[in-house]
Order: sequence, then C-alpha cells, then structure tokens
Amino acid sequence: MEAKTSIAVFSQGSNEPLNEAWERYKAMLRKCPNHGFDALTQIHIFRNGLLQQTKLLLDATAGGSMLSLSAADAT
Repeated sequence: MEAKTSIAVFSQGSNEPLNEAWERYKAMLRKCPNHGFDALTQIHIFRNGLLQQTKLLLDATAGGSMLSLSAADAT
C-alpha cells in the first residue's frame, strides 16, 4: 500500500493502546514527509481511525470533542 494511502486509512489496532497508536501514526507521517496533509487533517485522520472507546476517552480528556481543538492544542 502506498505510504500516503496508509496514512489516510489509519486505524487503531483492536488491542493497541492509544500511546502506541499515536507513535505508530507519527512514524507513518515521518516515513512520508511529502504526504500533503495539513496539521488539522492529520489530527482528523488520527482521531477518525481510533476505536470508539478510545475516541470517547480522548474527547473526555479534551473537555469535549478533540476535533474542536486547534491542531496545536490537539497535539
């Protein structure tokens, strides 16, 4: 699979902790520096690829939807 496509279809593994998913996602971005996704799109891709339970936890920690944060605040 092309590196940019792998980033676009990112998904958290069924038993993968949030921190490991985040590190794996960041590694994917580093491997394809010309992916063309801006910071906000990167955050959306990451969050949308998370398991539902992880999304709920992340949103609760953010004090609402993580997607309502700026890219700088979300990272």
